[in-house]
Amino acid sequence: MTAEAAKAGVEKVVMALVTRGAVPSGDLYADVMDVFDLETYLRLIENLKAKGLVKVSNHLVTWTGPK
Repeated sequence: MTAEAAKAGVEKVVMALVTRGAVPSGDLYADVMDVFDLETYLRLIENLKAKGLVKVSNHLVTWTGPK
């Protein structure tokens, strides 16, 4: 994966969360599975959680960062 592809994948995840507010994790992963494998996607979500930008409850990823 190129750095450009990784950046595009992260932007896609963040924009989906910012615009939709909350997204089922499986749906969100389906949107970026052509860029990230599952392990990388889960690390991304964990990093966003650690930064206080998202919360995850019952597989629903909710944006909690600035809009």
